[in-house]
Amino acid sequence: MLDINPTDLAALRTRLRTRRSAALSTAQQAHAAQQFAVQFSQQSLLQNAQHIGVYLAVHNEADPAAIVKNLRDNGKQLYLPIVQTPPLLRFAPWFSASPLRLNQFNIAEPVDPAGALHDAATLDLLIMPLLAFTLTGIRLGMGGGYYDRSLTQHIRGKPLLVGLAYEFQLQDTLPQRSWDVSLDFVITEQSFYDCRA
Repeated sequence: MLDINPTDLAALRTRLRTRRSAALSTAQQAHAAQQFAVQFSQQSLLQNAQHIGVYLAVHNEADPAAIVKNLRDNGKQLYLPIVQTPPLLRFAPWFSASPLRLNQFNIAEPVDPAGALHDAATLDLLIMPLLAFTLTGIRLGMGGGYYDRSLTQHIRGKPLLVGLAYEFQLQDTLPQRSWDVSLDFVITEQSFYDCRA
């Protein structure tokens, strides 16, 4: 496990965010989104999932919009994360007509999902954003720890954890702390990585 002090970790995140913002044009991001859907559709293990957590891309994150469209077309039940207190995520059913509002981080989430929130463990598959990843499934997120805290009871394989990334976000090594949850798979515009081995 490679560890790193908080100051260096913050600097690493800043460098990676800057790189992600500068790397691709809007047209290249849109093309990559289509390629993510192609990669996803070729994986029968992922296609079998019925209850799938997704996210709405912000700040030049890899955009799952084309995957979401395909999932909707195939009758899958989708869920969006909702930021809760204490800092963790729960997941609300998300339909195409679901009203959305911006949360404190300016990320859209369903409005008033009262009583319909689910823990991550109830999902079959969770697609997650990231800043960087390794072939062993280490995921570096934005630094809030929301996904990791929400997956503290994660049992490998339930839900399956899928990172969505651009190929340039692949790193040889990344710091991993004891509470960081590893990905099962990563989908990029070029490849599908099985990180479980």
